[in-house]
Amino acid sequence: MKYVIAVMTMILVFRAEAGLSSTNGVWFDAKHTDGKSLFVRSGDYTMRFAEKSSWTFREASYRGKQFLTTSGWQQPVLNEAKVPKGKDTFLGTGHRREAVESIAVTVSNASESVLTYPVVEGLSITNGDMFIIEKKSKFISEFSGLLYEHRSWVTVSPDGIHERYWFRAAGEGTTNVNYMYVFMHIFRNSTKQWIVGDDKGEITKGEFIDDMSFSLKKDIRWAFIYDPMEIVGVVYVYPKIYEGKRGFKNSFWNRSYDNKLYLQIDPKRKMGEEFEYEVTLKVFIAPAEIWETEAKKTLTLFLR
Repeated sequence: MKYVIAVMTMILVFRAEAGLSSTNGVWFDAKHTDGKSLFVRSGDYTMRFAEKSSWTFREASYRGKQFLTTSGWQQPVLNEAKVPKGKDTFLGTGHRREAVESIAVTVSNASESVLTYPVVEGLSITNGDMFIIEKKSKFISEFSGLLYEHRSWVTVSPDGIHERYWFRAAGEGTTNVNYMYVFMHIFRNSTKQWIVGDDKGEITKGEFIDDMSFSLKKDIRWAFIYDPMEIVGVVYVYPKIYEGKRGFKNSFWNRSYDNKLYLQIDPKRKMGEEFEYEVTLKVFIAPAEIWETEAKKTLTLFLR
């Protein structure tokens, strides 16, 4: 795929975010209050990625209703041992940042034409309907050296959001890694109900409570999260059941200001070992009395 300079004639510079308010596309906002940002819109979905958090996504909305929020960091992060007292033990995202080597957008449309653009100030794209934000980075600890090479692909399309993360153990310091949150997603505090299930038909239901506790702690295949205030539901699906780290696995953190879903894993540590994880999020709008029915209908699209 070919990199295209942002000043080519097919790229238009927009003066404000409103320029893409109803159009699929991508635009760079160098003056956003949260710092340099990249907005991506496809169908009913809009996401924002921020430079200050290692180009991870900060929020996402569906038909103008926010379902992922900015009260913390999202995408993969690892926890490191032997960190000096007073230093952040987390490495990646907006914690101790990754070393980002490249960030680009791959655009495709109905005619199956594909172009890739480097993310640079002034970038603005008005064609296409599927956008893949591809990042290449390294998790380099100032205390333990190079730990992992990382590739991230976040796809935004009219069908939802798909995340794929790849890692390769690249340094001996990986023995100092306690665990990795390979997925982190922050839902608004107005989300109240959740339902999760596996491939055997076992289903667990619960509610979010603002007591800072961790709940769930299961290996799951899918989850439903519902916000009755915004009447927004999220269907969250893995391609298979991933084995989480014992004692935590998939857990909800019932914070007083949001509700956060984690998948904690015990990452590979042997030099050269690789591992990948994927998840898809699809959003719907439905009143409280039928939200579970709508979520189940959406889930069948993944489990056919």
